[in-house]
Amino acid sequence: MEILARFANEGEKLEEKGYKRVSSEKGDVYLPESGLNYSNTITLGMAKFLWMPRITVGGVSA
Repeated sequence: MEILARFANEGEKLEEKGYKRVSSEKGDVYLPESGLNYSNTITLGMAKFLWMPRITVGGVSA
């Protein structure tokens, strides 16, 4: 399963688009309110794939 993760722009109103805000030690994370299941711990990381950085996500399933 693939999950799209991206950095949000300042002032982007994601809560109005159906996302819930969850605070973390690094900042706020916005998660879709429906369609996905979340474990108690969600991990985000950075990896390089063919010299391009990408965000990795753990603890989320369909």
